[in-house]
Amino acid sequence: MYTIGRTLNLVSLANQSLELTRTVSEWQELGVKVSTDNLDQKAALFRFESESGNIYKLGFHDFYVITRYNRSRLYAAVVLELANLIEAETMH
Repeated sequence: MYTIGRTLNLVSLANQSLELTRTVSEWQELGVKVSTDNLDQKAALFRFESESGNIYKLGFHDFYVITRYNRSRLYAAVVLELANLIEAETMH
């Protein structure tokens, strides 16, 4: 899952489905900025509310797999964030 820029009006594209609907390349064509070189992988766009406003993230296969266990976008985002923190700690 990657955080993306806020420069594009993404409200109508976000949270349409938990399914991976477009490739990274297609999201880039729509103006989404991503930090991955794998342009052929499928992704879905999600909007999360925060104290400072909306945050948009692309969810990839791991995100999709987590939502098969629990359909909540927020649950999947928290699980992935925790996994990233654990990975960062073990890399030090």
